[in-house]
Amino acid sequence: MFRVLMTAMLLFVVIRFRQPCADAVGQFVAGYDEQQQPTPPETQAGQVTPQPGGQGFIEITPDMSDKDIEKAFQELKAQAAQRKAASPAAPATVTPPATP
Repeated sequence: MFRVLMTAMLLFVVIRFRQPCADAVGQFVAGYDEQQQPTPPETQAGQVTPQPGGQGFIEITPDMSDKDIEKAFQELKAQAAQRKAASPAAPATVTPPATP
């Protein structure tokens, strides 16, 4: 008789507290989900989103062949080399340590 009574009480408790417990767990889990959503790249400090057609950007589309992709990379390398040659190199200055 004791087992039947305890089983009935346990069943009552499970049915009675099912919904409030489910709501609390749902809010708990949803609270962590909102905090861990990444921010869009354009709003993060110090990060620049490259635009198609800009320097250092290659737009690769699904219809491009391997040769087209290789050609685009070669063009990008050539542009980078031209920019590097056009920019003046800063002279390296070394300051010797002071002798006492």
